Amino acid sequence: MSDENDAQPTAASQQPAEQSPADVLKAMHHDLASTVAHLGTIRDELAGFMARDGASEFRFGIGAVPQAERLRLATHYQATAGVYRRRAERADRTPEQRAEELKRAEWYERRAAVFRAGEEMPAAYRTPRESCAKVDELRKAICVVAGVFSDLTIPEVVSFQRYLLDDTGARLEHVMTADQIKPTLEIFAVHLGTLLHLLGGHPGQPGEPIHLWAFDVPLAESNDAT
Repeated sequence: MSDENDAQPTAASQQPAEQSPADVLKAMHHDLASTVAHLGTIRDELAGFMARDGASEFRFGIGAVPQAERLRLATHYQATAGVYRRRAERADRTPEQRAEELKRAEWYERRAAVFRAGEEMPAAYRTPRESCAKVDELRKAICVVAGVFSDLTIPEVVSFQRYLLDDTGARLEHVMTADQIKPTLEIFAVHLGTLLHLLGGHPGQPGEPIHLWAFDVPLAESNDAT
């Protein structure tokens, strides 16, 4: 007679399916293929960035990347997406694993499509390295604005208003005076300096350009689908 506390056998539907040696080897092959594809994508992407940084022949941006390089990267991304989709179809994947692998596959497919089209990468599909490069573009543009701003005088800004024409070709009826426009320009200068400081910009000696701190994305984070 069985005791009520005896362990009950697990239902067949709840028992993990046993994998044959062939299935185990196949799963290992898929995992290895995924790793190789992922590393290949990182290698080619970093090689492209290093070539551009060293030559300084064109600015950051997918549209500025040579077509052959864009197509090569797109091919790698598409191949990586295929690996993740095949992994998601395996019988040993849990619903959570399957959802994560399909999410990663879509991420790589979207990147492949953008590289093929030569368009700007949407924020949702940028790698950490690309996101940092985008912010770097912003702070360099702010440096340009700061340089122009520091070389202007308030009378010049006031005079500029006098020469403005609206869409009908008429001049402005009301032009701000120097006393009126000065507080606005001062506030703008404060915010400009604060933003640059937050982004690693530091002023040098008078007359010297603004110094920008370097940024470095670890290799392990340079290509991330999360």
